[in-house]
Amino acid sequence: MLDFKFYRGEGQRQDPSNQKEVPVISHKTLQSPQGYLASEGLAAAVDVAIRLGMPLLLTGEPGTGKSRLAYSLAWERNLGEPLRFVVKSDTQANDLFYHFDTVGRFHAANMGKSAGQEIDARRFISFSALGKAILYTHDTENLKALGPALGPLRLPDKPRQSVVLIDEIDKAPRDVPNDLLTELENNEFEIAEIAHAVEAAVDGERSETTDHQDHQDHARQAYRFKLNPEQKQLRPLVVITSNSEKALPDAFLRRCVYYHVPFPDFDEDHSGQTKKVTVQTIIASRLGRRYEGGGENLVRGALDFFRHLRKQEMTRTPGLSELLNWLDYLLPAEGLGAGSLSGLENMDSEQRLLSIKITLLKDQKDYESIEHHLETWRNQYKEPQ
Repeated sequence: MLDFKFYRGEGQRQDPSNQKEVPVISHKTLQSPQGYLASEGLAAAVDVAIRLGMPLLLTGEPGTGKSRLAYSLAWERNLGEPLRFVVKSDTQANDLFYHFDTVGRFHAANMGKSAGQEIDARRFISFSALGKAILYTHDTENLKALGPALGPLRLPDKPRQSVVLIDEIDKAPRDVPNDLLTELENNEFEIAEIAHAVEAAVDGERSETTDHQDHQDHARQAYRFKLNPEQKQLRPLVVITSNSEKALPDAFLRRCVYYHVPFPDFDEDHSGQTKKVTVQTIIASRLGRRYEGGGENLVRGALDFFRHLRKQEMTRTPGLSELLNWLDYLLPAEGLGAGSLSGLENMDSEQRLLSIKITLLKDQKDYESIEHHLETWRNQYKEPQ
């Protein structure tokens, strides 16, 4: 019978004096950019994207490290945290640059009218990842037109380069990637709501004169922001991920450097690239200090079973992130030692089965077949001598 430490589900309240202390979980250990390992092909793709000044589009199955690459790139180049935008089904192109609170502006305007006050529309602007990255290449003097919108922006002390992560672009409506073409290529955007209002104000104040159009254009340009021409070396480094849930437009693809991130080889299947990044080296980078000195057999058996499982016909094949979660559960915290760990094949059968189901599997049909897969693996697995 398994000993459930934190929740028993027996309909009885636990004695506080006997409750086990809940462990402190640090997801940063598994996600730290310091432990990120990029394959030779992926590193080359990043290099090409930087050299050409183009966005890098990454595809690959979930859990292969597409998003974490942006954190690794920002950390390695000492550019701070990436500016991240998670795409949703209702995302529009301008959302990647800024958000204008139309509803808040409407209510404030109505209240202002009744109080005889003029409401500054710039108070209702908030900037998103791509917008921030472009504005961060400027100093405050160049952005005076933003007025009250500058406060929450928190500009850096001096112009800086940023890494921008646009996550899951394939979730956006199909028009969005095409709508981004000019903005991504030229690193510019316009705050249309403010620009149109200013243009209308100029239109109302001036009669038809020869320089009227020039005044309108100048008013709108004040709210069109571009990469600082004096800081072109600070062009944002843009990483875009896609899970290939739907096809992206050709015009968008042509403007990106593309790389498919494959599931990494196991040591046994390694093809011999110069830069050897395998499942084993990734696990050692993330968790090596937790299994050294006695847990090697457990990890070896777990990896062998995971490799066996990925070869089976499944509704949803477990990925690298599920493997890390499974090992994170099996291994003791760093500093507690792994000397008492037995191999996976010698683990309590009920605990082993439950740990596999709960961490590796995400589908009921796979639940029903896992005991068969586990048994076929045990029959062929050779315990290390």
